[in-house]
Amino acid sequence: MLDVVPARPAELSEVKDQVKKDYVEDKSKEKAVAKAKDLVKALDVQKDKKDLKKAAKSGGLEAKTSAPLGHDGALPSVGNIRDIDPKLFSQPVGATAGPLVWSGIQIVYQVVSKEPPSEQD
Repeated sequence: MLDVVPARPAELSEVKDQVKKDYVEDKSKEKAVAKAKDLVKALDVQKDKKDLKKAAKSGGLEAKTSAPLGHDGALPSVGNIRDIDPKLFSQPVGATAGPLVWSGIQIVYQVVSKEPPSEQD
C-alpha cells in the first residue's frame, strides 16, 4: 500500500459506464415486464382466450410449446417447472398464468393439455 485515501463519493467519470449499463439493464427488464403483461391482457380480450401463440405473435413475442412434462420436468433454458410455479399442476386446461419472473426472463404459460399419471409415475 502506497497511500491512504479517505472515502469519497465516486466521480461520474469513474462510474459512468456502470451506471449506463445498469440503466439499460433496468429499462430492458421494464420492457420485458410490460410486454409480458400486454400478452396476458391480449389473452384476456381474445374471444376464445386460448391462443397464446396468436397473442404472443401480435405482441412481437415468441411462444414456445414444450413436450408433456411431469412434476419433475424441466424446460430448456428455463429450469425445473415446479420451481417456476408450484401451482402449475393444479391449473385447469386452458389456464394462463404470468407474467412470472424466472432467471431474469418473463414467463407467461398456458396449460394446453393434461395427461393422467401412468402407473410408473
